[in-house]
Amino acid sequence: MRVLLHGRHDLRKKPGGDAVHIDMLARLLPTFGVQAEVVTAASPHMEKVDLVHLFNLSRADETHAQWRNARRHGVPAVCTPIYSPRKRLERYELDGWHGCYRVLPRLVPDFERRQELKSLVRCFSEGRPGLWLRQRSMGYHTQQLAVLRGVEKILVDTQSEAEALAADFGLEDLPITIVPLGVDAVPQGKPPEAPDLTSQIPQAAYVLNPARVEPLKNQLALMRALDDTHLHVVFTGHLSRQHLSYARRFRAAVRSNPRWHYLGNVRQEQLAVLYDSAAAVAIPSWVENCCLAAVEGAMHDRPVVVTSESYTHEYLGNRAFYCDPASPESIRRTVLAAVEQGARSRPPSVELPNWGNHVRGMVEVYRKCLATSP
Repeated sequence: MRVLLHGRHDLRKKPGGDAVHIDMLARLLPTFGVQAEVVTAASPHMEKVDLVHLFNLSRADETHAQWRNARRHGVPAVCTPIYSPRKRLERYELDGWHGCYRVLPRLVPDFERRQELKSLVRCFSEGRPGLWLRQRSMGYHTQQLAVLRGVEKILVDTQSEAEALAADFGLEDLPITIVPLGVDAVPQGKPPEAPDLTSQIPQAAYVLNPARVEPLKNQLALMRALDDTHLHVVFTGHLSRQHLSYARRFRAAVRSNPRWHYLGNVRQEQLAVLYDSAAAVAIPSWVENCCLAAVEGAMHDRPVVVTSESYTHEYLGNRAFYCDPASPESIRRTVLAAVEQGARSRPPSVELPNWGNHVRGMVEVYRKCLATSP
């Protein structure tokens, strides 16, 4: 069996949870006898391809084009939508955007029109105007519906995501299968070519925020929340090129406070050291699906604070603290409670399916799709 793992165009320039997911599938599928190739072009060659696995329903222009290409060649497709409820996304766009983005919801109040405008900017900057023209003629929501109705299976991580899809699209008969994400504890050890971070880790109690630096991840609110406390905060993750004004504000805030520490993008092996010595892990994002970094922190027996605007509760339950990303007071209260809990006793270890379990489940879905597709 040969499977194309079909990611977004900027998968490598702007890595995120979907990149981690795709890369783990690409690495582990061959151990189950499945050939896997990661592609990001809208219309790759389909010679000797048995199945296409799509990702990111929010990038409807790309995902629809990728699905159409598979259908044109008679290749069945499945989709991991990585879908957040529309009301959460609207709240983020209205209250969480920074810089010039902040005026956009006022100028373009309709949610679907805003998504088409974002597609316009993205597609023309990437030299792919045809994708936007098709979306403009069809509509953002219509393209999403076409993908949901056209794939063999919709693969979600949680029951909450399945319910969000059914509610937002008014469909009760979607071919949804829940395959819980795999999470492994981050291995310890420093790669020979990686710098030693020991001298950069504060000796005082610190909170770890392992997330890409952009408005969605809400680092500035975390700083405001903890500004009058004794806690240090260690930030890791690359600066998003699409939100330069936010990046400038973030860097200025780091320079202005000796308790804020930005280490840049660090390797997974280095991240294990940061997890193990942190007083807590805090990721107060405006929107998340399952926050893998938060679950990793819990697997390292760290108390965890994560946004209430996510599906992470299905993985961590009452083993995590949940904050309102719009409220610095809520973030402050939950972080301090998490740190206090960590000082008293370590939370119980989290037992979850590992990546091997997840990929095994994916392979079963792939085989069933091929067995039933025309």
